[in-house]
Amino acid sequence: MWLIFLPRLVAVPVVLMFLMTSTVTYGFYSPTIIQSDFLYQVKERGEIWLYPTDKTPEERISYHLWLSDRRYDEVKEILRRKTGESIVFVHRVKAQGNGNGHDEAYSDPLDAILQSTLQRAAENVETAFLVAEEIREISKVIAV
Repeated sequence: MWLIFLPRLVAVPVVLMFLMTSTVTYGFYSPTIIQSDFLYQVKERGEIWLYPTDKTPEERISYHLWLSDRRYDEVKEILRRKTGESIVFVHRVKAQGNGNGHDEAYSDPLDAILQSTLQRAAENVETAFLVAEEIREISKVIAV
């Protein structure tokens, strides 16, 4: 009697696993997921998990350049969401009633996300250059 319900009992967990796996995969690989999106945490955790801790310096450089490419894809998505505004003209407005003159607020939340994403991309490129410099220094010591 219970054998009649067995296929249905098996199908529910299989469908749930498929949905979870495809959602995580989309969240990690999609360039349309940016910092303000719910699935961005999946993207960040996946990138941390993929960090080449025990790899060669060349692989670490490749990793950081890959991360910067991902951040620039996010920048493209942010600009697309901003309906085509140029990257050169990221609009900001002075904070109202602040009075100290050096604090600025963003008129659009995407501006803050854009600046943060560009900063993270630049940090990844900088890290890649630091690892490359580390390789050059080691090569100089070995050559001596």
